[in-house]
Amino acid sequence: MERQKDHYTKLARSFGYAARSVYKLKQMNERFRLIKAGSRILDLGAFPGSWSS
Repeated sequence: MERQKDHYTKLARSFGYAARSVYKLKQMNERFRLIKAGSRILDLGAFPGSWSS
């Protein structure tokens, strides 16, 4: 599969993340400041093992 060669896939695995989508979430937060310290996040509809891990 082509994603296995992807930079973000390799990086996510090296840090123990289940999926590369963690970097999408981090980029959105850096740009829009959606998640504040102490915030609680409810994950609705994400595939298990992805953002929910």
